[in-house]
Amino acid sequence: MGKPRPLKSNSGKSFQGSIVLGKGFILTPAEAFALINKDPRNKEVLYPYLNGDDLNNSPTQDPSRWVINFLDWSEEKARSYPDCFDIVERLVKPERFYTER
Repeated sequence: MGKPRPLKSNSGKSFQGSIVLGKGFILTPAEAFALINKDPRNKEVLYPYLNGDDLNNSPTQDPSRWVINFLDWSEEKARSYPDCFDIVERLVKPERFYTER
């Protein structure tokens, strides 16, 4: 037997998806909706985060998690969403500070 090779017919049909680099970015739906209710602008940085279970096991394909995503924004712009920035600062920053690279 030879080595397995990618099928050209499958090219562009799927990809790994996003990798969230820190558990502190991930929210429950209730947490995300509370942030949106508190300040509707937060919807600009909160995104549904679907996984295979959400897609395959839920008839509605509702996300079981949401994620804070400041894209490639500057810290100054991210800080203009104080509720979300505070979560990241409290939960992600310490994790990154103590992680050896």
